[in-house]
Amino acid sequence: MQEQDALYPVCIFVCTNNRGNAEGVRVSCGVHGAEEIRIALKAACKTHGVQERVRVHSSGCMEGCEIGPNVLIEPAHRLYSGVTMADVDDIIARHVATEALPPSTD
Repeated sequence: MQEQDALYPVCIFVCTNNRGNAEGVRVSCGVHGAEEIRIALKAACKTHGVQERVRVHSSGCMEGCEIGPNVLIEPAHRLYSGVTMADVDDIIARHVATEALPPSTD
């Protein structure tokens, strides 16, 4: 095993778990637009020119499906629930805009 610094100072995890809509199946983030939110967050990183320092990931269930879609920001350790496309700009302003990023170690 090799240990190293993380490749990205900020990671955004978007639960895209999709169990489908069948009756009796537990609700999941994926059926409530989570993939579109992930794509929008990724595009916003490019717009702000921070794609080299911020990584947007799909994730599995964060055990908050009933309050999802869920977005987790690390290392801020902030969880946003019930996220919609209208929330993307606010998340970007708080965590992704250049002035909100941790200092570069370059």
